[in-house]
Amino acid sequence: MLNYKVYDNQKRTAEKIFNSISLGNKRIHLVAPTQSGKTGTIIHLANMISDKNFILTSGMMDNHLFNQNSYIAEVAAPNIRAVKISNLLKEPNPRKIVKELNIEFIIIDENHFGIGEESRLDKFINELCISCPNTTIIWVGATGYQLVNSNVIDDTIQMEVPSNYYGVQDIIDSGNIIDSAGFEYLTKLGSKSRIKFGVDYGVVINDRMASLLTHLKSYKNGLGIIRVRSRESANILKESLGNRFPYAKCVVAVSGNGDSSIADSIKDAKMLANKKRVILIVCQSLKAGIDLGDTKKVVRFVVETYKTCASVSQGLVGRVCGYHLNRDCIFVADPEAIKLQAAYERDHRIVNDEFLSNCFAESKKRIATNFSISKRYNTKNEYYYKGQTYKVNSIDELKAEWFDGYNKDYLSKVGSVMQNILNSGGKYSLKPSDHPSSTDKINTIQSNKFTKRSQFDTYLNKIEGIINFSTIFHRFAGTSEGRRRGGLRGGVSNADYSKAIKVGVLYNDQDNSFYISVRYKRTTNRELKVNLVNKTIFSNQ
Repeated sequence: MLNYKVYDNQKRTAEKIFNSISLGNKRIHLVAPTQSGKTGTIIHLANMISDKNFILTSGMMDNHLFNQNSYIAEVAAPNIRAVKISNLLKEPNPRKIVKELNIEFIIIDENHFGIGEESRLDKFINELCISCPNTTIIWVGATGYQLVNSNVIDDTIQMEVPSNYYGVQDIIDSGNIIDSAGFEYLTKLGSKSRIKFGVDYGVVINDRMASLLTHLKSYKNGLGIIRVRSRESANILKESLGNRFPYAKCVVAVSGNGDSSIADSIKDAKMLANKKRVILIVCQSLKAGIDLGDTKKVVRFVVETYKTCASVSQGLVGRVCGYHLNRDCIFVADPEAIKLQAAYERDHRIVNDEFLSNCFAESKKRIATNFSISKRYNTKNEYYYKGQTYKVNSIDELKAEWFDGYNKDYLSKVGSVMQNILNSGGKYSLKPSDHPSSTDKINTIQSNKFTKRSQFDTYLNKIEGIINFSTIFHRFAGTSEGRRRGGLRGGVSNADYSKAIKVGVLYNDQDNSFYISVRYKRTTNRELKVNLVNKTIFSNQ
């Protein structure tokens, strides 16, 4: 038997799964952060139930990865049989192997792959539920967002990770994240620029990319990893790096050469990085499951160009996670994707409608394959003004730039109103002369004018930062009494009155503080409707 060490956190996680099985749960989801040790958990679980047979498969089609992980699992736990997903799903009888080998447990690794509705895996599981109803399926993965809150899953278990695990939250805490939005590693050169720089090629390394190369150059050895979208891009980048950065060996790992070729390229880069500077250019490689091993401790930067959040976390970012002391790696990636993964690894229950809506309501980001957000705005036919609020304790703290674009007299008029409020003990009534002009008005909210303090507090609680100016300082616009309070007499329409009020002054007598609100933007009320779209086999629809 392979001498495979299983750590305490892996044992405790396996015990949680065992307890869930004992309670009768048949569809179990294990949330296992990238490179956290899920293989050890699976092995320990199989050894705990040594009289039962397991199938280990993966949603990925990567033969090299499957062979790597399956060998470890099969040798360390004799009751585990590793079967490629393509063989498991073969027609006409995909459940045949389950019955022949008396399989009671199926473990599906990398659970975010191949899980679309009406997929072969979907059909296989549905048939299995009918023909082998007692079979337990355990879904394992780092980014199984689609599985959370699904009625298809009986139980979700969070894998324990020890304090020495370096994960995505640690990456956030390091401050070494550069937003991949707009990041370019190459700059195209026109004919004039080529003459100026004395080069005969059409692209050069972008300055932002150059800063990463400088970071790599500061070390005697190490690995920089860049994801590109095509073989052509890989070749162009390699040539450009050779021109600009001859201090490193460039290695290209591109799909299309066969899995073994990609694996060999990655192996070469890992081996060389311990001795010298290496830049690994990858295309359709270094995704989920690939372990960089000890090379993680010398990875100096990664440039992840994936857009889907799950792919970002599973890709180059996930490959650097694990058990090591490297804290100097720079990550070029989507920060929203990393924040989502960090929250998910802390508590999988965070992935709910409200959380995802808040994260992605205004963006067009995809969360995972077949898992996205649909957005629709309900727009009302009523307009209001936003405003910016500034808190001051004295007239001397007023600043002219707050009123930029408005009547220049606002600065002195607001100061005068503040003084009158103080002199009156917070019960000042505005006069026509208090306003900069007939089309430039000031409105006030004064605590001592309210019969109940709670009435004033409702406005005080709304006033800080960016506010809905209209609901606060245009509140009297619909009444003639309100206009009179603002120092206006008849002949002014509600609309004109609202247009005229551009500055509001709120006074709190408890601490003699003022809030100066300046109207700045007319907008409309829009209600955003956000729904999760789950087109996977875990949909509750």
